[in-house]
Amino acid sequence: MTLKPEHIVEELNRTPKLKRDLIMKMMEVMLDSEAFLEAYPTLYDPCIADVDLEYRDTGGHHTDSVYRFCLDRFYRHVYAIKGRGGTETPFVSKPSTGNRVGVPLYTIGVDNGKTMVYQRLNVQTEGPNYCHFPLNEAAGYDEVYFKGLTAEKQVVRWKKGRPTTAWELKDPNYHRNEPLDCRDYALAALEIANPVLENPEEETEMQATQRPAGRRIVSGGIG
Repeated sequence: MTLKPEHIVEELNRTPKLKRDLIMKMMEVMLDSEAFLEAYPTLYDPCIADVDLEYRDTGGHHTDSVYRFCLDRFYRHVYAIKGRGGTETPFVSKPSTGNRVGVPLYTIGVDNGKTMVYQRLNVQTEGPNYCHFPLNEAAGYDEVYFKGLTAEKQVVRWKKGRPTTAWELKDPNYHRNEPLDCRDYALAALEIANPVLENPEEETEMQATQRPAGRRIVSGGIG
């Protein structure tokens, strides 16, 4: 069984408050450990060899704590982010330090990000922007995941006499849209990291066609 974050949240919600507070404090100490941060990616998924960057959402009740956490680990590419709705907000903005702690804070235009996610999900042919998902449901990409990934829809609402676009839940009784939010933030992380992506098939073909260069023979002309 694959343990997912939502499973942990559900179990904590069933736990008495005093015990839950103790568990949360223990998790806070553990997550603050540099050794745990170094080991966590491979503990969670042995296929992960390295992590280019990590996001910490500053929304919630402990914003300053997250600010300080990210500031101390900025050199390890642990970045503080804040999601903001509205199509007028760029998908990824340059980080600002105008907060109480002075940590570089990235503002993520989540609505524009969701639009990009849905556009890519609609790409049917393998190639640029095509989404690849593991076929093994044990990896976490099961029916529940995809239901959450597509849990919202884009609608047009009128505000002060002007049409505005917004994202709303398709089913008001189903709120598990975490896969969409995670995909949104992951896409923003990709934009910030801006890695050089290579096609492994093209790389293999290029290696197969490459031949070592022989000695250059220069003609001496006709004597």
